[in-house]
Amino acid sequence: MRLTTRSDLVILLLAAALLLASCSHMTLASQTGAEWRKDDLRALELPDAENPDLDIIAAYARLTPTDVEIRLDLLGSPDAFGYDLYLALDTGPGDETIRPLSFIPSKAWEILLHFPARGSPRAIGSDGRPADIRPRILRDGRQDSITVRVSRNAFTISPQMASFQAFVTLPGQTAIAGEIGPIRVNGPPPAQQAQAMLAFWDALPAAAPAQALRRWDGAHTGPYGQRHGLAVLLRAASASRVPVTILDLKDPARLSALDALGGLSLIREMQRKNLLLLPDLVYDSPLSDAGGLAENRLVSRRFGLAGSRYFYAPRAASFPDGYRAGFSRREGEPRICQSGGHFLIPLPEAADNENAQADTQALTVETRLALLLNALSPDPKDVVILGGSLPSSAWGDSLAASPAFEFLAGHPWINILDGTELIQFLETSSVPICPDELGISEVETDSKVQQAGSALAEAPKNLFSQLGWQTLRSLAGPTGDARLTALRMNYLGQIGNLTAASYWYENPQGSSACGSDLDWDGTSECILASDKLFLIFDPQGARLVLAAARTRKGPLLWVAPRSQFVVGLGDPSEWNIEAGLYADPQEIPGAFADHAGEEIDYQAILQPGRAEFTNPVNGSKKIFQLAERRLITYIESSQPTVTQLPLVLLDREAYSPGWYARYQTEDLSTPSSLRWKFRPNYALTLNSQGAELTMHSFVESLPFLTKPEDPDFGYPPGHYIPFPMAVVEVKSDGSYALIIEVQE
Repeated sequence: MRLTTRSDLVILLLAAALLLASCSHMTLASQTGAEWRKDDLRALELPDAENPDLDIIAAYARLTPTDVEIRLDLLGSPDAFGYDLYLALDTGPGDETIRPLSFIPSKAWEILLHFPARGSPRAIGSDGRPADIRPRILRDGRQDSITVRVSRNAFTISPQMASFQAFVTLPGQTAIAGEIGPIRVNGPPPAQQAQAMLAFWDALPAAAPAQALRRWDGAHTGPYGQRHGLAVLLRAASASRVPVTILDLKDPARLSALDALGGLSLIREMQRKNLLLLPDLVYDSPLSDAGGLAENRLVSRRFGLAGSRYFYAPRAASFPDGYRAGFSRREGEPRICQSGGHFLIPLPEAADNENAQADTQALTVETRLALLLNALSPDPKDVVILGGSLPSSAWGDSLAASPAFEFLAGHPWINILDGTELIQFLETSSVPICPDELGISEVETDSKVQQAGSALAEAPKNLFSQLGWQTLRSLAGPTGDARLTALRMNYLGQIGNLTAASYWYENPQGSSACGSDLDWDGTSECILASDKLFLIFDPQGARLVLAAARTRKGPLLWVAPRSQFVVGLGDPSEWNIEAGLYADPQEIPGAFADHAGEEIDYQAILQPGRAEFTNPVNGSKKIFQLAERRLITYIESSQPTVTQLPLVLLDREAYSPGWYARYQTEDLSTPSSLRWKFRPNYALTLNSQGAELTMHSFVESLPFLTKPEDPDFGYPPGHYIPFPMAVVEVKSDGSYALIIEVQE
C-alpha cells in the first residue's frame, strides 16, 4: 500500500494502535523458557490424592509467539520419569464429549496428549485416531513440575480461549493418581499467594576461629554430612534471589568474625539488593543497658550495614522507639499481632530433624502443604515463618540449600517477603491485637543474672561496664540447652570484676586490700591498684582474674578469663556442672592459676604496690609487685610448674572493621621473651627469668579463615583460642620471675 498523504499515515497509525489494543490482554512471553510469573498461574488446589507425590496442586498457562505452554506443579518429589501424564485440550469450537480412553473423564475437548514415563509422546484426536501434533514435554525434577509445549497451529480457536485438563497415573496404569482442571488458558490467576518469610537465629556463633569457620562454611557439619553454614545459606539465597532474615548477626563479636571470614561484602551486597533483612538487636532486662541499642546501631554502621525498621528481641521486651515491627521467640504456634501500632512477629520453636522444612529434594511435603494452605486460606493475614536455628537446619546444608531456594524462586504461587513487603503486608492486613503487651509471657530470670544486670546498671558507663554487658549477654542469652545454661551460670561472677574495674577507671587511685566479695561467690577478692594499673586476685589459687590499665588513649583490659568470651565450646560429656570455675575443662580462670582440682586458699598479705600469696600446704609463694606500667611476678616453688596467662588487649576500638587483623604476636628471639601487640596502640611485653614462654593466639588462624573449612588440614593451636585472646604458657623447673609491661 502506498501512502500518499500525511493523513493516510495518521489513519494507518490509529488503526495499528486499535489493533494492538484489541490484543493487549494476550500475554506473550519474550521467549520460550522464560521464567514463570504469578500472572501465568491459572489454578491452585488442595491435594486430594492418596499419593501426595503425584498430586497436581498448581497449573499455569501462557502464550509464546509459537506455542501454548502449560505447566503443572506436583505436591511431592516423585521420580521425574515415574509417572504417565495425560493432557486433554479443548482446542476448537463445540462441546464434543468423545472419550477414546475410558478412564479419562468426558469433557469438551478435541485432543488428548499422552506422555508415558518411558517412550515417545502421542496425540489422539477427538475421532480416536492419532493426531498430527508433536508436543514437547519437560519433566523438571528439581522443581517437581512438568511443562508441555504445543504449537499454536494445533488450535482451531484462539489459543487463549482454549481449555485444558491434566491427569497423572502410575506408569502403564489407568487409576488416576492426580488431576487438575478443566482450566482456561487465559483464565484469571488465583487471588492469593502463599505469604512466607525465612528467618534464622544462632546464625554465626563465632567465639573462636574454629567455631566461626565451622558455622560460616563448615565441612561435614550439616544434617546430610555435607558442607554447611551461613555462607552456604546466603549464597543459595542470593543465587535464587530469595530474601532471608538473619536475626542475630548484628552483634559486635559476630560482625568482627564475619569481617575476618571475608563475608562482609556478601552481606552488604545482599542488603543493597533487598535480599537480606538484618534487624537491630534488643536485649530484655536484665541483659540490656540503656545504651545497648545505640551501641548496637553504632557497631552496625561501623561495619557498613544499613539500619533497620525491625528489631529482634530473643526474649520478651518492650517496643523500643523508632521501630515498626519486631521479632521474638516463643513456644507454641503463635500468630502475628499488634500492640500500639507496632507489629510483633513471634518466631516458633526451631524444627527438629524429624520435622525438617527442607531436604535434598527441596522442600518437604509438609512444608509445601503449609504454604499451600496459607495461599488458599480464607483468612489471608498470616505469614508462614520458615527457618529456625541455623546450625541444625537443612537450610544451611549444601545438599539442601540450593534445591530449596530454587524451588521457592521457581514457584510463583509462593511469595517470600522481604523487609519492605513484610511491612506493607502487615499494614494492609487485619492483624489482631496482642493478648498482652507483646503477646509473650515474661521469662523467669536466674537471680544471679538479675544481680549481674543490676550491678552493671549502676556502674559507670565505660569500656569495662560495656564489656560486662557483652559478657552477660553471652552467658545469659537464650539457649535451648538446659545443661549449657547451667554451665554458663558458673561464670557470671566475673561481671562483678568488670564492674569493679569500671569504678576504678572513673576514680583511679592506689589500693591494696582484700575484703570485698567482687564476684559474689561468698569469699573475698583482693585488689592491687595504682593510678595506672588495676588488678584483681582471687586467693583461691592466687589467680590474677583481671588486669586493666589507664593509658593516654583511654581504658585497656589486658588479662581476662576465657569465659568472658565463650563457655561450653568443648565436648558436653566432659562438662562437670558442679565443679564451679572448672565446670568447663577448657576454662582458663585467670593468670598464674594452679592446675584444675588443685585450687587452694592461699594466705594473702597486701601492702601498697605489693601482694603476696602463700600456699599453706607446701609453702610456695606467688608475689606480685606494681612498678609504673609493669607487673613484676615472682613464683617461689621447689616443684616444676606449668601455668597459663590469658592475655587480651581490649580498648575502645574493639569490635570494628579490621580489628582482628591489628593483633600480632612477636617472638623476641629468646624462649623467655614475647610480645603481644595491638597495632599501633598497645603492646604487652613479657620477659622471664627461669621460665620458658610459649604463646599461641587466634591470629595464627586468620590466614585460613577466608577459605572453606578443610577437615584434612592441620590448623594451628590458635585456631581454637577465642577471639581476641592470646594464651601464654609458662614452664619452669621451680622458681622464676616474670615481668609484664604495658606499652603504648
